[in-house]
Amino acid sequence: MAWAEFEEKEYEVAADIELATGPTGIGPVFSAGQVLESIVGYDAAAAPTVDHPIWRLLNAPRPPGIVLVPGHWAPSLRPLPQQIPSSPVSFIVQYKRPEWMVGASAGQWRFWRQPYLRFTIRPKQQAVMLRLQQKLRGHALVRYASPGFWRRGDFEAALLRRSILSESGFVGPDVLAGHRVWTYLQPGGIGHANPSRTQRPFEELSDLRLKLAEPPQSRGREIVKLGTGLPDHLAKLGAAAREREPRLRVELKRWDGLLAREGVILPLRQMTAVLDLASIVSLMTASRLSWYVLAR
Repeated sequence: MAWAEFEEKEYEVAADIELATGPTGIGPVFSAGQVLESIVGYDAAAAPTVDHPIWRLLNAPRPPGIVLVPGHWAPSLRPLPQQIPSSPVSFIVQYKRPEWMVGASAGQWRFWRQPYLRFTIRPKQQAVMLRLQQKLRGHALVRYASPGFWRRGDFEAALLRRSILSESGFVGPDVLAGHRVWTYLQPGGIGHANPSRTQRPFEELSDLRLKLAEPPQSRGREIVKLGTGLPDHLAKLGAAAREREPRLRVELKRWDGLLAREGVILPLRQMTAVLDLASIVSLMTASRLSWYVLAR
């Protein structure tokens, strides 16, 4: 076991900076100090702009937002009115520093059979976060966030790329109810709440359901005749899709690994065709387009 080579506060500050800055403006981020955090449960309450990538990351529309009031924490200890934002917020997050788990003695090695990441839940904090999620449902999203990396070099690289959020995963307090830790391989895959055998999704921006910021404006209904066989056609379209959206290369490699771990083994030619098809369908779905193969 090894703790991440960066402090939780470093991760929190970097994520907050990205959270505040959207494509068309700045949305406020209200940070809670250590004493206040023990009461309100969160690290940051924010109002990201409507076009902020965080909403694509969470695969959710921007909620209407809500003004926080002390009663949202009833019947537990309540913050003072002057300690909480007076402006509406739509996203509330608690950042978690991960641990890198290696070896058969790691608690959930039997599920992963390879090194994995985990973060630990504090019972009192979880109770506050879960209650807040239940009271704000429909008005604001409440999430835990944890990065998909643990090395210092990876953190600094993400910092320079401004990709801290897109390389993080998010999970709701309701998913963690009754559990102690959350374990995962990377954002966008599956995670385990311990103790549990149930796999749950770990929300992340660049999964196979990614949504592009600017879908094409024109949408035709053109039928293109195949000049080659279907495998060659899939290969060309798949390569074009991955060139258009390079993140697909990484995610398809991860998906291929997940299939292998689940025992889905196909001949190389068939597996290549499946990955090409996944590339095409992912890009088409993200662009809000449809694509079909028609037989004569």
